[in-house]
Amino acid sequence: MGVSGPVRVVVDVTNSTIDPANPGVIRVARRFSRELQQVTNPLFVVWDIMTNSYVLPTRQEHERLSRFTGPLLTGEDRLSPAVADRIGLEETLARLGSDQPWLLCAETLTALRCRLVRPYARRLGMALGAIFFDAIPVLRPELCNAEIRINHRDYMIGLAEFDLVIPISKYSADCLRQFWQQNGLCGARLMVNSLPGEFGGTVRGLPGPGPSHPVSILCVSTLEPRKNHRRLIEACLRLQAKRRDLDWCLTLVGDRYAGAPELAEYIEQVAKSQPRVRWLGVVDDDTLGKLYSESSFTVYPSTIEGFGMPIVESIWHARPCLCSNQGVMAELAADGGCMTANVEDTADLSEAIGRLIEDSDLRNRLSREASERQLKSWQEYTGEFWRILDSVPSPTPHPFVAKPARPEIPAWFDSLSEELRADPCPIEDFERLALRALLTRAQPTCAVQAGTHCGNFLTLIARYSKLVFSIDTDPDAPPHTGYISNVSYLTGGAQQLLRILFRELESAGIPVNLVLIDGAGSAESFRQCISLVFQYVPREPMFLLMHDGSNAGCRQAMLEASWQDSAYCHFVDLDFVPGLGMAYFSPKPRNGKLSFT
Repeated sequence: MGVSGPVRVVVDVTNSTIDPANPGVIRVARRFSRELQQVTNPLFVVWDIMTNSYVLPTRQEHERLSRFTGPLLTGEDRLSPAVADRIGLEETLARLGSDQPWLLCAETLTALRCRLVRPYARRLGMALGAIFFDAIPVLRPELCNAEIRINHRDYMIGLAEFDLVIPISKYSADCLRQFWQQNGLCGARLMVNSLPGEFGGTVRGLPGPGPSHPVSILCVSTLEPRKNHRRLIEACLRLQAKRRDLDWCLTLVGDRYAGAPELAEYIEQVAKSQPRVRWLGVVDDDTLGKLYSESSFTVYPSTIEGFGMPIVESIWHARPCLCSNQGVMAELAADGGCMTANVEDTADLSEAIGRLIEDSDLRNRLSREASERQLKSWQEYTGEFWRILDSVPSPTPHPFVAKPARPEIPAWFDSLSEELRADPCPIEDFERLALRALLTRAQPTCAVQAGTHCGNFLTLIARYSKLVFSIDTDPDAPPHTGYISNVSYLTGGAQQLLRILFRELESAGIPVNLVLIDGAGSAESFRQCISLVFQYVPREPMFLLMHDGSNAGCRQAMLEASWQDSAYCHFVDLDFVPGLGMAYFSPKPRNGKLSFT
């Protein structure tokens, strides 16, 4: 059932508890998590966007995680009773006992979560690590939609702030390092641990020709554009038209891809019209292992990869693999058991497939080469991973303060400034009064502050808001208020992070009710932040507060902002109180003239 003792590693498996299929990244996260239970006592957690913290999965989520050789459930104390009754990570670590645990992100993160987990880990005194898979949306943006491209770039930027990143191949490490250099980032510590070739804990396959009538071709891959299924089909149909004497069949295994539904439709149509082609969709590991062993050879026509797991899995089963002659695929093929081709050229790919079909001696030779290759097991991969974690020292924990208690409204005036007037950079009483009055009425579900400065506004906003995001270029901001439990701290430029934050909050269905932009930074940054608010379509009534209107540059930015261009802006008062401007946005577009004072 696993290793007992204190928790030394906490693994983010959020996506693996959601995805019913088993695509490459999820496959690695599940299998690695299972093997990790043999060397330590890991705790598996999911990210809760409403609290911006890690919580225990429910039973249903853990059952989904455990599919496809995922980790076993080692105790009821590792589960939340229900989605509405989540148990937090901090409470769990205190109950189970922990020994300077690592927080390990075993999947690709959203850009927002990548930004949030860093201060979260620092606050808990946890070292933060991540497995990095590939830079494909950055290297080949034409293969992805705009949302994936933007998210992946911001995710790779966020990884620079981690304590340790473990790429799955030297190629992926080089891509990430080069990306950081091009963007002026120092980057995290990089230590490569190449993925294993072992397939689901099965024994190595024996060399053999596979069936010869018909010659059985297997392709294992999610149906996404870069995997090149369409050209594979075209190459096979070209071969069928030119060489009617060849007897073959093609089996496709892999889930649909949300970003390319038309590709799945195309495959379905081909499978219906071409008896030689069949698409099985998602299959379990036992079925997939049987398909590998029953195949004559495999084809993996992907144009770009971070590693290329189906290639080594084919080699594990002693089946030749036809793959690309470029990138990491060519590197994997170089040690034997593979044949390479220009997979982006239909004629070249078709010719290579035809050669493998008709030449059984070639298939036998490649099969023997595959069976003789030295491949890493999951046990070896996990052992090396654990040695890497042990070699990196844990960071020093940062202060944490609980969320300030929400005051009773009748008594709020009595505590107006006692706790804040001693601050090194206090806000004015009239600013505090105005903000308290607004917060008392608005009761924000979600508030955003761009520019934390000394944290005075932030402390007050946190009292009246359920969820708060604080954006600052200083990774240690705010220096004197400590970390407030309902505040998520994002480090970086406000313009970039506001864009990410608005996009992901919209995707999660969380309304923003208050945005405060502090003008302590540059006037240009102040101007751009206002413009980003204009691009946000509010779900509920929203207030924009602009601090430091007495600053000449900020004042000019407020005056020159294109208020009229925002259809959802109904009211603007640049002098709501001295130094604090306010604008009101409604989810309903205005019909008449903008009120501007």
